[in-house]
Amino acid sequence: MKRFALMAALIVVLAGCATGITRMKGESAAERYEPYLGAPIEQFTAFHFNGWESVARNQVVVWTGVNEAYLLTVWGTCTDLNYAHRIGITSTGNTVNRLESLRVGRERCPIEEIRPIDVAGYKADRAAAREQATRQS
Repeated sequence: MKRFALMAALIVVLAGCATGITRMKGESAAERYEPYLGAPIEQFTAFHFNGWESVARNQVVVWTGVNEAYLLTVWGTCTDLNYAHRIGITSTGNTVNRLESLRVGRERCPIEEIRPIDVAGYKADRAAAREQATRQS
């Protein structure tokens, strides 16, 4: 029985590490990033994508590096974004701009807005919150 409990705990820990996401109690995905959003920009350069997360019906966070992420808002006509298992992003010469779109299945979702995320601030605040929660336990 102890072995099963240990394996279950390990799976939960690994799943948390795989996503890299720490949610605070009662917090939605969109609320988690809101304080760290920069002003809208026209474009960004990405040589590869490290991951993504659907945070709202029409918003997705894309990670282009360990410390680089962007919130993309697409037109409200993108109906399957919350349920997507994978997405594609069109680009021109490794540049993603507001003329590009997300591909969700067969659906094209034009990008409405691009906002950079202060990843360093986000990570620092999350680490401080985890540390405080650990001390209170």
